[in-house]
Amino acid sequence: YVSLDTARLLAAREDVITSVSVLWSDIPPSAEQLASEGWDVTTPVGVDQERQDVVKLFGTMLKGAGILGLLLGGIGVTNTMNVLLVRRRGEIATLKAIGYERRHLLVLFGLEAGFLGLAGGIVGSAVGVVLSAWLRVLLGRTGPILLEQSFSPATVAGGVAIGVATAVIFGLHAIIRASAVRPSTLFRDLPTPIRWPETVALGIALGGAFASLASLVLGSVLYGAAVVAIGFVGLGLLLAALGAMFFGVVSVPVPLPGLVAMAHANLRRTP
Repeated sequence: YVSLDTARLLAAREDVITSVSVLWSDIPPSAEQLASEGWDVTTPVGVDQERQDVVKLFGTMLKGAGILGLLLGGIGVTNTMNVLLVRRRGEIATLKAIGYERRHLLVLFGLEAGFLGLAGGIVGSAVGVVLSAWLRVLLGRTGPILLEQSFSPATVAGGVAIGVATAVIFGLHAIIRASAVRPSTLFRDLPTPIRWPETVALGIALGGAFASLASLVLGSVLYGAAVVAIGFVGLGLLLAALGAMFFGVVSVPVPLPGLVAMAHANLRRTP
């Protein structure tokens, strides 16, 4: 603390007091008059609004990080379902040959993806509850932050439901492709042709479904679409960088010994 005279000397001006805090709830007319004259007036209402803005900002950041985590987890679900369904080509062909239609397979494997998401959602929610208690203690020790411990069954149940929805959305990509193949192709173990128009349309539809889920979590269509777009752009850039490194390695002709040269040549033939 310094005196007003010292403050005026330090600031080289007379009006060194430019802010005032009103600590009572009922704002007197004098506060509005001070604000109109250029003073920075802090009121309880303003402090409460500022705190709500901070909470909203942190909530959006944490939920956005969670959405990006769901995006990566969803890609893992897609890969898992692809591997599972490739191993079960004979089972899929048998089901189609005895009369099961495409919609039956969609329901069957969709339920399997849902159970996969249910298991992950339960484990993830339990870990989240434990981590939240640890983070509350950690933040309380690192600064003047008073946090209240609270447990919301609705939030935990919502986390489990979001896990199930994510698994089903991303699992459908593999399920729809597997259910569209003819039994003869599966029995003969022939390569499955990729129908690019259908694949692109399916990707757009599933991306829109996941963006809707993100919007529901964030409470804003704009925020949900932005987070999903950022996630896909980031994954696209990562894929481009890794692809460029891969093609750079396999396309450069270098003398290699024995089996290493064979592996290098195989990668060049089937990238």
